[in-house]
Amino acid sequence: MGGDLVGAGYPTAYPLTSLLGGLSNIVQPNEPARSNLEYFGAGNLVDGALASTGVGCFVPVPVSLGQVISKVSILVGGTGASTPTHQFAALYAGTGTAPALMGQSTDTTTAVIAASALYGWTLATAQLITSTNAPLGFVYALVAITASAIPTAATIATPAGINYQWSGTAGAGSPLFLSGTAGSALAGTAAATIASGAAKAVSPIVVLQ
Repeated sequence: MGGDLVGAGYPTAYPLTSLLGGLSNIVQPNEPARSNLEYFGAGNLVDGALASTGVGCFVPVPVSLGQVISKVSILVGGTGASTPTHQFAALYAGTGTAPALMGQSTDTTTAVIAASALYGWTLATAQLITSTNAPLGFVYALVAITASAIPTAATIATPAGINYQWSGTAGAGSPLFLSGTAGSALAGTAAATIASGAAKAVSPIVVLQ
C-alpha cells in the first residue's frame, strides 16, 4: 500500500493540471500534461517574444519514462500570428550537445494562430519517452513559425546570467539552455538536430500532451 498522502501533507491532485484547465496526456488520459511550468512555476509571467520568423524556439520540458507525447502547445499571448505560411512543432531528445530529432508535426501552413489561447500542433507520430531519448528526465520541445508577424506567448525571463547549464556538462548533466533558438529559414521542416543553439532571454511556456 502507498503512504497516506493527505496525512503527510501532500495534495492528492496535481496542481499544474488544475492550472492548465484539466489538460491530460492525450494517449494516456490518466497521465497529466507536462510543461516547463514545472521548472518555473507561474510567477512573473509576461507576454513575450518567440523566435524570429523561420527560426526554431526550443525549451526543455520534464517528462517521465513510458509517457507518450503526441501534441505540443504554447500559450499564445496578446498578439496572434499575421499571415503565417509555415508552422510546426517538434520534439528532440534530451541528451547531447546536438540533440537529435524525435519527431515533428505536419506543417499547418496558414492555420490561424489566435491571440490569448492555447494553440497546439499534433505530432505526425506520437513519441514514447524512453531512457534513450530522455535519460535525464526531459526532452526539448521546439516551435517554429514563418509569418509576417510572429505571435507572442506567455513567457518567463531566462536572461543570460541564469540561462545556463545548472549542473554537469552541457547536454550531459543538464539542459543546454532553459530557453534557446536554433536554425533559420526552417519553413515547415525540422532540422535533424538542434545545432549551434543560442540562449534566449525569455522562455515560452510549452505544454506536452
